[in-house]
Amino acid sequence: MKGIKRVGDIEAIEAIMAYNRTGGDRLQGDIVMLDLMQTATETTTITYGDEAGVFANVVLPATAGLSAFPMYVCLEDIADNELGLMLACGPASAMARDDDVATTNVDAGDTISILNGQHDAEASATGNRTLGVWLEDAEASGSVGDASLKQCLWWGGRWGAGLASA
Repeated sequence: MKGIKRVGDIEAIEAIMAYNRTGGDRLQGDIVMLDLMQTATETTTITYGDEAGVFANVVLPATAGLSAFPMYVCLEDIADNELGLMLACGPASAMARDDDVATTNVDAGDTISILNGQHDAEASATGNRTLGVWLEDAEASGSVGDASLKQCLWWGGRWGAGLASA
């Protein structure tokens, strides 16, 4: 029968190919968003399927997109202006800000949010859009600015998915 899952299977896993237009190299687990505002000089059209289009280019999350733009987790290291594979939804290893620098500490079961200009995520605070749920606690490295790959269930790349947390 079509659509029946085995024990332990998860819903569909979706990924996209897009160009990194963040102005720097991205690491596996970094979080990026579609360039729907056309902020990168390489993004010049809204034409679906066009390499210069908003659906083919990603930038760092920015205030204008935090509430609704699709967000993706890099599945590999991606050099600036290079094409790479990014997760739209499914299980992932995402960059979690270490607890010693995060505004909101990351604990297993917390929902995920991203802040303006960041590429690593935190736990959601009241009013933030939720992009997934953490499956692991973040580190407390003692070094400001550290982030580490932590397991999560990600849905931030689905159109409009994720609500503001209560």
